[in-house]
Amino acid sequence: MISALRAERYLIVRGVDHLLEQEWSMNGSSVSPSSVFITVRNASGADVVARVAASVAQDVASYQVDAAVTQGLRLEQGWVVIWEAVLPGSATPREFVAEAALVRYVIAPPCGVADLYARQARLSPSHRSPLTSDLDLGAKLDEAWKDIERRLYTHGRRPELVMSPAQFRTPHQTRALQLVFEDLRTSNWESYSTIAEDYRQEFDRVWRELVFSYDSNQVGKPDGGASPEREGAQGSIWLSSRGGGG
Repeated sequence: MISALRAERYLIVRGVDHLLEQEWSMNGSSVSPSSVFITVRNASGADVVARVAASVAQDVASYQVDAAVTQGLRLEQGWVVIWEAVLPGSATPREFVAEAALVRYVIAPPCGVADLYARQARLSPSHRSPLTSDLDLGAKLDEAWKDIERRLYTHGRRPELVMSPAQFRTPHQTRALQLVFEDLRTSNWESYSTIAEDYRQEFDRVWRELVFSYDSNQVGKPDGGASPEREGAQGSIWLSSRGGGG
């Protein structure tokens, strides 16, 4: 079975060079397509990038959308990226569709490896008695952040409209530590399972309490202006903006 490996939407930042990438796997192993074309369409169905060849290197297809292509376009949801690939075992190209959006900016994850060391010093390889030297903490941070973005989107929040990303430091930290100790359970099931569960419960608590400023009108500033309104992660709001978008 062919899988198109993609964990999140493509968020294309307007007026900025943006690299789109796609990988495929077959029965759990990466595969390299012999040819790939890409099309990018806006919410009206018009081609922004009209079926051009993509590059393939180390099993990854990529294409850069140049800044000039999106400069001046309306910010909006409903874009699609279509990859047309010829994969091993077939001479017939297959199309793979992914959700996309044209956005003003994307927020950066607020938590780093040092933040994990701050809570669990023995995760540092320089500790006199490190827990492990094999775990990729950066990958756990990436996985945790993708989970947070998916949660926001599921609850009607668009991550790219968050205006106070620092508020997500503790949720990001606790989710990543939960994932770390879930991985470590193979070496000490009982002890590390308890720690992973403690971090899961902490994440659930801080997620319920989380509030942040938000740009629901997609105008580049928080709702409420000089007195920003604070929103919860699980509020009800349309995924399309209430206005703006220019």
